[in-house]
Amino acid sequence: MLSTLKDIFEKLNENEVRYVHWKSNEHLKSALSGKTDLDILVHQLDYHKFIEVVNKHGFKKYDTDPLLNYSFIDDFIGFDNNTGDLIHLHTHFQLVIGKKFVKEIHLPIEEYIFKHFIKDVDSGVKIIDPNLEIILLLIRFNIKYEGKFKKTTKLNNEYEIEYNWLINKIDEKLVKEHALNIFDKKTSNVFFKTINHIDKKRKFKQLRKNIFKKTNKYKTNRNFINNIKYYISKVKFIYKAILVKKFHIPIKFRRTKPNSGLIIAFMGVDGAGKSTLVNYTEKWLSNKVDVHKVYFGTGDSTFSLLRTPIVNIKKITNKLKFKNNNKSKKVIVNSKETKSNNKHRNIFTKFIKVIWALVVALEKKNSFKKLWKAKSSGMVVITDRYPQVDIYGFNDGPLLTDWLKSKNLVKRQMSRWEYNVYNLGKFYKPDLVIKLIVSEDISSKRKSDTSKEMITKKIEAIKKIKIHHESNELLLNTEESLEKTKLNLKLIIKDYI
Repeated sequence: MLSTLKDIFEKLNENEVRYVHWKSNEHLKSALSGKTDLDILVHQLDYHKFIEVVNKHGFKKYDTDPLLNYSFIDDFIGFDNNTGDLIHLHTHFQLVIGKKFVKEIHLPIEEYIFKHFIKDVDSGVKIIDPNLEIILLLIRFNIKYEGKFKKTTKLNNEYEIEYNWLINKIDEKLVKEHALNIFDKKTSNVFFKTINHIDKKRKFKQLRKNIFKKTNKYKTNRNFINNIKYYISKVKFIYKAILVKKFHIPIKFRRTKPNSGLIIAFMGVDGAGKSTLVNYTEKWLSNKVDVHKVYFGTGDSTFSLLRTPIVNIKKITNKLKFKNNNKSKKVIVNSKETKSNNKHRNIFTKFIKVIWALVVALEKKNSFKKLWKAKSSGMVVITDRYPQVDIYGFNDGPLLTDWLKSKNLVKRQMSRWEYNVYNLGKFYKPDLVIKLIVSEDISSKRKSDTSKEMITKKIEAIKKIKIHHESNELLLNTEESLEKTKLNLKLIIKDYI
């Protein structure tokens, strides 16, 4: 059990807050270790007490995407200092159940649930009585699949695992008694007869029929309206999922920060572990919140369609250069024709470099727009590198600054346009800049294809770069073990999420 959760539940018990972990207690241990969400039902009159406790432990309420936003259900995200794990409290203030996107039923049995709880032996967390939980499990399953095209006559894998876990913890007579208190004698008898014969289709259908009949009066809308809403929302959700996962469009998908988004920029020399830590941070945070990753580098592995022709031309040019070098070793020709060819080749190479610089700048400009859209939507934006104008020619600085004072108007205009794009880094300022620190020796070992002289130059440049005076800059030593570095990274980020 995470120490943060242990403190929270001890405080809730001490303050006599009425709450229960009301479903999926089969994997309560996993939830308490931060691997899955915690589903907690809290009494409405104890709402402020609960909020006070979780806020004191650093938890923050996150906004949920409209498609997944349900009345009387809030999402709180917190952090455990010892492990660096994110914790998600999926908190219900009314017992709202139903199909995803709809949650069309409010079962008004909260008071009954709060009167029938037990304490988990290992953790001391208040959990729902298993004899009551199994009733809610069967209700939840049948309501979830009501109105769908394919009728089901048996529990699916997820529900079956929970059912098999609960069946060994219940007393059939108590199940019957709970069903009688919640519904009526007829429904109580159906539960009693079905509970140990869930695999029999006839009994399962009879149970489902009774559940539909008894819960129908608690539905917020008529069945056909709920079904239409469900399928429309599902199509929208799939469409969003495609935009986010396949095309990396920065739009709200699950949960976002309520007041504003967050930009975290990673900077560091080659060999500092920048790509590894950026990818790890994205994976860590995206389990709970919406994350948009931006790569500001010029690596050939990630480039836009705009740069594709230039990349191909560079590859062809490099091949030709390699062939010419091999020929020149065999035959040395000193002629006007050779000098002319070299001159034309140099002009062509410079032209390609200029086009390259402008296309890269345009890529960065488009990335800035996406970055700002994501932040404005409340998303966490993680950037691998960040454009800057303190150092020219390398470390993500502008490439055409030699032309800023050129007498040629065209050159000056191109150079100024490129400079202004890189300078957008000061306008779209990051909230947190993490500078990865590593020694020259370690960097050269990890990145042997870069000269020590260049590594030294880059390390000094990283220290000097100041994206914006309002951006918090923190140093992270990446020479320690990867696990230690990851934990230190989480401790840096936790105050910002």
